[in-house]
Amino acid sequence: MKRKLTKAAIVIVTILLAQLVYASVHTILIGWQERTELSHPYLAVIISMILAVAIFYPAFYFIESLLKPNEGRFLRLVRKITANRFTRIAIGFALVFFLLFLSFSQLWFDKNLLEDLRYWVAGTV
Repeated sequence: MKRKLTKAAIVIVTILLAQLVYASVHTILIGWQERTELSHPYLAVIISMILAVAIFYPAFYFIESLLKPNEGRFLRLVRKITANRFTRIAIGFALVFFLLFLSFSQLWFDKNLLEDLRYWVAGTV
């Protein structure tokens, strides 16, 4: 069960990281397309499709190979905080998920959650 949970967490992180990279590159591509005279929509679709395959296909192999060797190191670091392995995995996943959430918020909506929280707390106190 713990191994399946770890694998599921790695797959979820891989999907989210690949999506973050794709969205970043796609945003750059759309900005470049709007600034140049190559604003042909079919060309943009073909380039986006090639980018999607180029990013998502190797991402599952590359990121998993990066995460597996570091998984032990990361879990040892979290082990100092907790004694239960399930809790370690949950805390590690929550931390990575939070960092990805911050990145997606910044990329998609140009919003900085930490800055917004600071303003919210300052306004409340």
